[in-house]
Amino acid sequence: MLTRDLLAKIRDKIRDNFSHFAKLEASYGKPITQAKWDVEASIQVFDYYSQLDITNEHVKNVEIKNFPIGAVGLITSFNYPLLLTSWKLAPALLAGNTVVLKPSEKTPLSDLFLADLLKSDLPSGAFNVLLGDGTVGKAITSHPDIGMISFTGSSKVGKSIALDCAKRLIPYTLELGGKNAAIVFDGDIEKITDDIITGAFSNMGQNCCGISRLFIKREIYQDVLNVLLKKAKRLVIGDPFDDRTYIGPLVDDYAFKN
Repeated sequence: MLTRDLLAKIRDKIRDNFSHFAKLEASYGKPITQAKWDVEASIQVFDYYSQLDITNEHVKNVEIKNFPIGAVGLITSFNYPLLLTSWKLAPALLAGNTVVLKPSEKTPLSDLFLADLLKSDLPSGAFNVLLGDGTVGKAITSHPDIGMISFTGSSKVGKSIALDCAKRLIPYTLELGGKNAAIVFDGDIEKITDDIITGAFSNMGQNCCGISRLFIKREIYQDVLNVLLKKAKRLVIGDPFDDRTYIGPLVDDYAFKN
């Protein structure tokens, strides 16, 4: 089976199990409506890569050939389990690599279910899921047979991974957390405040690009604040499996304290 056909099959399997994936994503507190968005976005990722052509290129006397790296280590965060895996897994498989995935120990269910769905479609050893805490991640990043690392998580761990990869001169990609600000000068206050609400409160604020600070032009500060307060008060806090809920519980006590 061609790799792009395989990615299309993965897309279809996620789509066929849409509701179950959404429930797994919501099982750690993410509101079900947001979980459904994550599953739909994951389907779109595999759809995109199933149509991407990465064949060799010929430009006059220059030939560009693509070769797989070999074994690639993927380490993902808790906040978007299926989507983060999709972003990393699809291009890794398309390029002909085998994958060792360590999902967050807090939210492994979506990835375990995905691996189980793909057992009969992928060659043995092509997609491997290892469970555990940071010690398992460390074993992956320092293993001599791993040729690349793709990591999503904290800046502290990202620095450690960069050092591990630098020692062996292997490529890596890092998507790390941040302390993000929204800077507001002027514009449509309704749209601005909608975007701030989404940036600050979606997924209970557990986003690497979530908004945690606002810098607002003095002349419109009070107007923006008034609209924000009205909209924030309307947000429903509650059961993540209730379609009306916008804010569910945080993933664990550590998230609550930090």
